[in-house]
Amino acid sequence: DAAGAAAAGGRSGANGEDGGGGERGTVVLHAILEAGASAPGGGGDADPLRDGAVRGRVDFMGAEPVAFPQEDTGTVSSEDAESCRKMLESLAPALDFVCPDAHLFEALDREVWTAEGTRCASVRDGERGSVVYAGDGGGPPTALPVATLRTPDGRPTNPTGAGNAYSAAFAACLGAGVSATEAACVATAVGAVVCEHEHLPPWSWGVLERVRLGAEEVGLKVEALSRQAAVA
Repeated sequence: DAAGAAAAGGRSGANGEDGGGGERGTVVLHAILEAGASAPGGGGDADPLRDGAVRGRVDFMGAEPVAFPQEDTGTVSSEDAESCRKMLESLAPALDFVCPDAHLFEALDREVWTAEGTRCASVRDGERGSVVYAGDGGGPPTALPVATLRTPDGRPTNPTGAGNAYSAAFAACLGAGVSATEAACVATAVGAVVCEHEHLPPWSWGVLERVRLGAEEVGLKVEALSRQAAVA
């Protein structure tokens, strides 16, 4: 969270070194933000991201805005969409990426999600995969299919938290300097691993290898889709 990122940055020296005199690592902030009009705390989730002290200690910052669709229509209300738009506009100068779900993404114009200064938007759509949009109006979107689940019936054991895990992995990979598409491949694999477990996965070397193989699978699928599109 923002406080944790600030604390991590605060332990680093002003010259980019840690307290022991060595170089500090990259500080990445992935913030899950309640973005609806009636969000608990009146939208205060985003306040730390506006804090200059926090922003000055974070190298790479992104947001996962959350506004739930209405049960009767399956769409995000206009009030919630407007609340999210205002939040994003207030944060846009500081955000490197945004990672909404498809319901919220579709409630606003693409330009809101890829405002000037925002590197990319990755849109999560559950079993349909995700789509990465380049920021600043650059390039066509890239669609990514899901990774194959290694469960007895090929269905999720428990999908709770898979979207959050996707966003966090996407943030970590972007912060490490990989491309948005590569980051989304890894994020897709991380989300799949979460779906394969009843509770949070044990992040053992075996599970990390599962993530690597899943990301490789998704990357090959993306390449195949790209070749098909070129032929068409």
